[in-house]
Amino acid sequence: FGAGRNKGGKVERSVARDSTEIAGNGCRGFWLGFPNAFGEDDVEITRSKALRNGGTGIAMQGLGCRAVLNESGGNLGAGVVSASSAGAASSDHLVAFNTLRDNKFYAWQSDVWEGVACPRPRVIGNLMELTRTDSAGLMLLNAQLGGVFAQNI
Repeated sequence: FGAGRNKGGKVERSVARDSTEIAGNGCRGFWLGFPNAFGEDDVEITRSKALRNGGTGIAMQGLGCRAVLNESGGNLGAGVVSASSAGAASSDHLVAFNTLRDNKFYAWQSDVWEGVACPRPRVIGNLMELTRTDSAGLMLLNAQLGGVFAQNI
């Protein structure tokens, strides 16, 4: 599921699930933003569920992306990713009050492809339940300059 081609787009009360059976391994539940091609910024996903997908549950790339009050679990990637790449910078992401459980990689992950990691992320008040031995709560790149990481359990 992709939200696209606008500024301020919103995904609300939506479900992306079981993509491993439909599309094969590597399929994300939600992908929000794609700034290098379409100039998408300030996109938001709220009160949605990404469950049992073949890759990351919720992937965000752009300026000012927000993931608030979602559930992302049982995915074969991270629960939520703040992505960035050369020519498609991301910054100022808000990841707050989500339930992120049993994802293969991390509850929240900063990811970058040949560029600078997403600066100034705010990862606040998330429930991060880890049951897999190959998982961690937070994965940070380049010390996430200016980031706020608070009250995550």
